[in-house]
Amino acid sequence: MGGQPSVTHQTTTQEPSKFIKPFLQDLYGNSQNIAKTPYRGFRGNRIEGFGADERSAQEGIRGLYDAGPRQELGWGLGQTQKSTGIADEAGDIGRNIGQFDQEAFNRYSSPYFEDVLDIQKRNARMEAANMHQRIGARQALQGGYGSMRHGILDAENIKNSQQNLADIDAKGRQQAWENALSAHTADQQAQVAGGELMLQSGDALQQAASQAMDFADTQQNQAMERIAAMEASGMNQREMEQAIKDMAYADFIDKRDWRQNQQSWLASILGGFPVPMSTSQMMSSPGPSVAGQVGGAAALGIGAYNMYNS
Repeated sequence: MGGQPSVTHQTTTQEPSKFIKPFLQDLYGNSQNIAKTPYRGFRGNRIEGFGADERSAQEGIRGLYDAGPRQELGWGLGQTQKSTGIADEAGDIGRNIGQFDQEAFNRYSSPYFEDVLDIQKRNARMEAANMHQRIGARQALQGGYGSMRHGILDAENIKNSQQNLADIDAKGRQQAWENALSAHTADQQAQVAGGELMLQSGDALQQAASQAMDFADTQQNQAMERIAAMEASGMNQREMEQAIKDMAYADFIDKRDWRQNQQSWLASILGGFPVPMSTSQMMSSPGPSVAGQVGGAAALGIGAYNMYNS
């Protein structure tokens, strides 16, 4: 039978060698199984909560906060304010102490010293009057009454009387001034002593206030140190328990992903080697006969089937 002109067709098929092909097929099959495996989560507790010591430390801090400032602090602040007021009062005492002047003399002198002077002057006048009578009587007995000598003696008596009155007034006022000055000085000294006592009292209050506040700070710091030590102990315990939980979770992950990791390891090994490929060629040319054409189609089908299986 006659046919068309001869045309040659060449088909090339490449597939892994028979040595490596079983391993690749096994790797692919296992990977499919692993991918289809349902997810299984970790059933344990991954976070370790606060322990008893940590909770006690937190309660202790809360208790200190709710209690507010210690009573010693309030008392110390009150005493400090009181000592400040005492110091101000002592300063006012010092500022109010003035110089001794006429106003101070009027305030500190006896209100009766003028009366005393008047009594002394009255007695001096009476003494002068008696002396005047004695001079007149003596001159009368001597026959010189009304004489020049009588006049001189009488004038001398008057002069002495006036000088005596002036001396009484000057000495009396000087004595009154000195007495008032002495009283003023004593009062000043008493005020200064009182101010110093007030300052000492204020210093004592301030010292007591400082000690009270220092005591409050010490008590507060000691309480915080005890709480911190308890909290540190609790944190150490929790860290240990957390490490145990982390290790358990890591073990779970290793067990869960063991097959997958093995597959990856095997794939890395296989990937490190070149995969030899076997090559097969098939040539066909349409012949003049129908049988030849059917044979060529069959050859093509076999090649496609082999590629699919590979």
